[in-house]
Amino acid sequence: MFARRHADLLPSLGIVLASIGWGLFWLPLRAVEADGVSGPWATVAVFAPAVIAMAPFMARRLARYRRRDATVLITGLFTGGAWVLYSNSLLYTDVVRALLLFYLTPLWSTLLGRLVLGEPITPPRLLTIVMGIAGLVVILGFKGAFPVPHNLGDWLGLVSGMVWAGASVRLRREGASPLPDALFSYFLGGSLLALGAAALTLAPPMTAQVVAGMPVMFAISVGFILPSMWLIIYGSQRLSPGRVGILLMVEAVVGAASAALLTDEPFGAREAIGGALVIAAGVVDILWAGGSRNDLDPKAHTH
Repeated sequence: MFARRHADLLPSLGIVLASIGWGLFWLPLRAVEADGVSGPWATVAVFAPAVIAMAPFMARRLARYRRRDATVLITGLFTGGAWVLYSNSLLYTDVVRALLLFYLTPLWSTLLGRLVLGEPITPPRLLTIVMGIAGLVVILGFKGAFPVPHNLGDWLGLVSGMVWAGASVRLRREGASPLPDALFSYFLGGSLLALGAAALTLAPPMTAQVVAGMPVMFAISVGFILPSMWLIIYGSQRLSPGRVGILLMVEAVVGAASAALLTDEPFGAREAIGGALVIAAGVVDILWAGGSRNDLDPKAHTH
């Protein structure tokens, strides 16, 4: 049991580190918007440069993996599509509703992990899901009944969490896939879907705005999103999908804290208690909620 926990610690810390980065993502995103690239086109702007940067290297790799390309690309459509849907949900509904609906992810991931990978749904795992969602509700100060989708943004937030759950299960099941291939497929799939969503707005940014903002967009895409997604995909290939969803909740804690430090957003006892619940959920899951190593090995299951 100790050996299993020790083996899970590095990918778990990688997910947490990436979540911290995503919690700060609103800072560079503001820089992109300041250059006049906003809305769905901002999503394209932070996906496409990584594709361009990785393309020369991946052209040689993909030639050797043609038989697996379709599977890897489908996984990329799931992983990239989830973040595209989530990013666009923030444009069409309240941030609170988008976050709460997206971060039902641990629930969907745990259910899919059971159905597809045969992972056990243990009482500790259920406890950590409740702790995480409760902590998120406390942090965001949500009032009233839990949000039921009633507009486009709500549905995008809910569906994005479901799609990410499917993505994390696929990554776990296909853990042997080379990490560069999975990473490139994420950016390629995300770019294609983001471009399609942006084209529907019929309002592309001016060429001058794109040229002016290119250095910032390239730095964000290659210097920030690429390494953070490397950590998330690395962890998702090695961890239970339910745990990945729980650890990703750290993003909300960091986002709330950073907004309080750098803007006029409040951060008091309520936010601190909620953040403690989310962090405790991750710690409990790592220390207590996992099954045996065989339970978490997709190769050990035939269904």
